[in-house]
Order: sequence, then structure tokens, then C-alpha cells
Amino acid sequence: MSTPSSTTRNITPSSDYPMSPTPQTSLPTSAGGSKKKKAKSDISQQVDHIQDEIGSLHSDAMSRQDHKHERFLTKLDVKTEHHHDVKKYDWLRGTCEHEALQATVNHQCEQEKQDAQIRLRETDI
Repeated sequence: MSTPSSTTRNITPSSDYPMSPTPQTSLPTSAGGSKKKKAKSDISQQVDHIQDEIGSLHSDAMSRQDHKHERFLTKLDVKTEHHHDVKKYDWLRGTCEHEALQATVNHQCEQEKQDAQIRLRETDI
């Protein structure tokens, strides 16, 4: 195997993600190892923080969607109830109008009967 040059791409076999091409510098293993560990720890904390923020945003979006859905269902219930009430009151009004017209017709018939009886009595006298 050949040794990597100072400008080769730094890819570790244990990582799924290639690192950006950077010149390799030779640091002492103890200082370089602790810096790498600290950098890895910092990146890990940043990733965790971003994942928490994404989870929070996702939760907020889902909560908003749930509230929007509840509001829609409430409006639908109100509209349905209102429509039902309108139909009910239209039917009741129609029924009352019909009963009033029936009463008027019955009254007219009774009046005509009475008028006819009065005329018959007058002709008999």
C-alpha cells in the first residue's frame, strides 16, 4: 500500500460519511486524539441539539395540525347543526302555514254552511 499524501481525501472505514478533503497534518497522537475527541463530542452535541430542535418543530407542527383539524370538525358540527335547525324550522313553519291555511279553509266552509242554512230558514219563513 502507498502512504497517503498530505492532500488526499480523509475517509475513515468506520464512518459512513466521507469527511471533506483537507490536508493532513501530523500532530502528536495525544494532542491530536484529544482534539479529535473534543471535536467529535462537540459535533455530537450539536447534532443532538439540532435533532431536538427538529423534533420540537415537528411536534409543534403536528400540534398545530391537530388544532386545525379540531377547529375544522367544530365548524363542521356547527354548520351541520345549523343546517339541521334551519331545515327543522322551515318544516315547522311550513307545517304551521299549512295548519293555518287548513283552519282558514275549514272556517270558510263552516261559514258557507251557516250562510246556506240561514238562507234556507229565510226562505221557509
